[in-house]
Parts: sequence; C-alpha cells; structure tokens
Amino acid sequence: MTVLRFQNKECEKLHGYIDAYLSNELLVETTHEVLKHIEHCANCKEALDSRQRVKASLRHAVRARQAPPGLETKLRARLREQSAASRWGWLSAPWIVAATCAALLIASGVAIQQRNQSASAKLLALGANDHIGCAIGNHYSPTPPDFAEVSGPERMGPSYGPLAPAIASQLGEFKFVDGHRCKIGGRTYPHLILERNGTLLSVSLLEKQPGENFPSGMLNGATKLNGMGIYQGRQESYSVAGFETAKHLIFVSSAFGDEENLALARKIATPTVDILRPLDARLQHPLQFLASLMAPRSDFRNIE
Repeated sequence: MTVLRFQNKECEKLHGYIDAYLSNELLVETTHEVLKHIEHCANCKEALDSRQRVKASLRHAVRARQAPPGLETKLRARLREQSAASRWGWLSAPWIVAATCAALLIASGVAIQQRNQSASAKLLALGANDHIGCAIGNHYSPTPPDFAEVSGPERMGPSYGPLAPAIASQLGEFKFVDGHRCKIGGRTYPHLILERNGTLLSVSLLEKQPGENFPSGMLNGATKLNGMGIYQGRQESYSVAGFETAKHLIFVSSAFGDEENLALARKIATPTVDILRPLDARLQHPLQFLASLMAPRSDFRNIE
C-alpha cells in the first residue's frame, strides 16, 4: 500500500480538493486557494497534473470505446425481468440503463488503458536496454567514425548508414559519437550514439517481429506528429521515447528529462521515417533480399 506523505497540513488539505477542483465543483474562494498553493508548491502541482492526465486518459478511453452491439437491448431485457419479480418498477427507468452502460464502458476503458500501457512499456524497454547495455556500458569506439564509415558493411551498412548524418543534422547541438550494430537477446540493433555536455543519447532501431506494434490510442506522455504516435516511458533512471514505421521500431533513449527526450524524438522522427520508408517497402518482399540476408554480418557489439 502506498502511504502519502505531505510536506505540511496545507498540502494535505489541498490533496483533498484535487478531484473536486478538476471537476469544477469547488467554491470560487477555494479554487483561488488551490491556485495560490500550487504556484509555490511543485509537489502539489505535479500531483494535480498527474491526476488530470489520468482523468483525461480515462475520458479518452471511454469516448473511444463503443458499447458492443446489442448490449443495451440485453440490459433492458434483464431489468424488465427483475422488475417483473419485484415491486420496484422504477429500476427499468432509462436512466438506470444509461448508468449501467456507462459503468461497463468505464470498466472496459480502464482495462484497455492498462493493457495498452503494459504493451507500450514492454516495447519501450527494448530501446532503453540497448542504451543501457551499449552506450552507458561504453560498448562503442573511443574515436568517432566518419559518416562514410558508418555506412560501410562493418558498421550500420548502406541501408541504415544514411540515418547518421540526417539525425546529426537535426540534433545540431549534439556531438556524433558512434554508429554500429548491437546484438541483444539474439536480435540486432542499428545503434547511433550522440552526446551533449557529457550526457549520451541513443537512437536504436529494431526490425519488428509479428505483433510488435505500439497500441492504438495515445497514452500518458504520448504525442502525435503528422498522425504518428510518439510514446514516452522510463526504464530505470532513463527516459525512452518510441515511434514506428511499417517494419521498424525506433527508440530515443537518454538521461534527459521526459519532456526533453520526447522533444528530441520529435525532431528526428520525420527524417528517420523518410529514410526508412524505402527499406520498409523492400522488407515487405523479403525473398528479393535473400542474398543480402545471407551476407556475413561482422563487428556486432554483442552485449548479451
């Protein structure tokens, strides 16, 4: 059980107002009291913002979820049966049907939201693990290669190599550190590493396996760019953002804050997707690339 610890009585009092404040149920004077408090209390402001995000996510899930066909008919029939066996005929009133439907939809929406969050977190962990195991583990060359070398067969190869200069140009404040392929858990990751003021940033790519897709619908901390979802999460003390193409998962991981890491992912999303688009199209027809798939792969950073 989580025990809330408040800095003072004023904070404890405000936490009792949060739900009523978000529902616009407080008196004007009390609302002003809440606003004045969160101006100088970062903890209470974060608690209020967090509760607001949860409520917004639940609202979105309920609105996006339609009742199964025939649900209302079945509910009405069940309530008529109960009414016939009871004196309380008011139970069949339309409002009770609506309330029951709403309760079912909310429960369904919460379950969907939880499943989506779990699926998103598992995918984001793939990218964070590469960052932690390779970049943070110093599994890269001490001397940065040039972009031509990164596109060579001993590193990222000609398909993924063009990502290095494209991403580096979008993140002009970063220094390019390395570009190579990692091997984690039997899977290979084209991996770019950049650095700013001593903090490393990883851009990792992974070819999808069947069923590996980010869930539909925006989760907490997610954003959209040109109709594409960019998802945000944390793994240990690292922030990781992820987006996808038809055949690839792309991850941006760092020790920067969640908002900054998400902003960096947004910066590189469009050029990354543009570069991967022809490769995605080719991967739709793998038989055409049997020869390339059989080619020897060397210089993996194996960090299993």
